[in-house]
Amino acid sequence: LKLNGQTVEVNSVDAAVPFVYTASSVTPPSGGGSSGTSGNITVTKPANGTVTTTPSSAKEGDKVTVTVKPDAPYYIVTGVTVKGTNGTVTATKNADGTYSFTMPKGSVSVSATISHIYNLFKDVPTDIAEYGTAIKWAVEKGITLGTDTVAYSTFSPYNPCTRAQMVVFLYRA
Repeated sequence: LKLNGQTVEVNSVDAAVPFVYTASSVTPPSGGGSSGTSGNITVTKPANGTVTTTPSSAKEGDKVTVTVKPDAPYYIVTGVTVKGTNGTVTATKNADGTYSFTMPKGSVSVSATISHIYNLFKDVPTDIAEYGTAIKWAVEKGITLGTDTVAYSTFSPYNPCTRAQMVVFLYRA
């Protein structure tokens, strides 16, 4: 075994005894180790959040985790795109809200789409000023997220407000 230019011999008796060696640089032996080359991961910063990858560069076949953090609580992640030299790579959403993908050969670029919840409400026309601006205000203040808190796609402006919803509105206001 060679560490920092010094040869260290380890016999079968010594191999059973744990030891720690802190090295400023380690050179892997020739002919062994991983044969893949690291690919660059380029991250495009969204306008309203941050995107990070772990690790920041990876070899072909390595698992890469993408973490997306919106700047404000009323923004949500609506997608992650990974593009490699041979096309788009599938990024899978994990249970903890991160995304992961398997590093392809070569380099990739990672981007995320972060949308304002208000823009996702399919049942709130943006041209209706009498309640559209009030709904947008309530979302921005964190008072409501709509009636579909999984996809954030509906607000249900024509449904009656339940007692439970009113209590939540008053508590958050």
